[in-house]
Amino acid sequence: TVFNGCGVLCAQMQAMNVPPDAYYACDICFVPPVAEQFPEVVILTETRIGIAKRKNLSQEISTLMDLARPGIKVGICNQKQSTLGSMTAGMLKQSGLAEAVRKNVVVEVPTADLLINQLRTNALDAAIVYEVNALLVDEHLDFVSIRHPGAIALQPFGVNVGSPREQLARRLEDFFRANPEAFVKAGFVWRGDEAPLKSSEIKIPEWLK
Repeated sequence: TVFNGCGVLCAQMQAMNVPPDAYYACDICFVPPVAEQFPEVVILTETRIGIAKRKNLSQEISTLMDLARPGIKVGICNQKQSTLGSMTAGMLKQSGLAEAVRKNVVVEVPTADLLINQLRTNALDAAIVYEVNALLVDEHLDFVSIRHPGAIALQPFGVNVGSPREQLARRLEDFFRANPEAFVKAGFVWRGDEAPLKSSEIKIPEWLK
């Protein structure tokens, strides 16, 4: 199993002669780049995108605009390396805040767990992460949802049709879909009972282009 930001994973898969047997993405927006290998996906879960911040922070931070305040140390995910980074960049751009917030960005990383670690060590004041990331350490951090129609990430699972281990990957998908309580316990909203989606029909929203 390879864990990484979806931008990195897609680049790796596009360069492979033999793609992986299954792909579990952070959001459906990173399915189209590898739709040929994974022609159908099922959305298993969803989670909100928001701002995680250190508890008892002297400055109030509850909106994207607040991240542009002078002196705030902000962490985000890298736009090209990760789903969350791409979605963050899209929301900031559409909100007209990309330049203002970027002045306060002190770190860009491939995955949100790295931002959580830096919040815990006080290297950051706030970071844009998934809610499930913040829930893991909610005794140390506060989380507020971003008020934007795109601040929801849907996690799809796809099987590489034609893989020599296709049936094994299908059994893994069946196992996931039969055990929603594990995902709910982790803080996700369960979506695994919905019908599969054709990857070729997934449309990238305008604010992400």
